[in-house]
Amino acid sequence: MKVGRLKIAKLMVDELEQSQDSALLAKKLAAYLLDSNRVNELEPLLRDMIYYRQQKGVVEATLTTAHPFNPASKSLILTMIRSNSTNAKKIILNQKMDKSLLGGLNLMIGSEDLVDLTIRTKLNRFKQLTT
Repeated sequence: MKVGRLKIAKLMVDELEQSQDSALLAKKLAAYLLDSNRVNELEPLLRDMIYYRQQKGVVEATLTTAHPFNPASKSLILTMIRSNSTNAKKIILNQKMDKSLLGGLNLMIGSEDLVDLTIRTKLNRFKQLTT
């Protein structure tokens, strides 16, 4: 019997709360998806998991910058996330660097762009306006 994607997402979120070994949980999920020939459901499954985590007050955001981010600015970003996520009990801020952005920042909460202030985006908009 095939287990529904939403049920898997809920189970995974519950397991994440109980387990400290998220890498092992990810391997188990990957093995299940491979074994049941459902690899194409990974992306929607992850979106469902983000949604259920947000319902439980866990907000995960990704901050992408071209250069290292200083602690004072990080605090400002966390304050902004709290103001946009009224039921946030816990905020997880993943930081990554991408030199192709040239400068500025991109903030995603879950799978949604909240703020895109990258130089690359501004240059692309300018290019669209001038062509």
